[in-house]
Amino acid sequence: LRAFEEMKMACVFNPPLTGKEVHNAEGAYELEAEKIEE
Repeated sequence: LRAFEEMKMACVFNPPLTGKEVHNAEGAYELEAEKIEE
């Protein structure tokens, strides 16, 4: 990624981080919510 003009970026986690997150073997955060069954 390369910008040729001024650029502002934001990284947002939803739901917000709690401080207890640990990366899994794939480098992602595990979901700490209940699974939704349809």
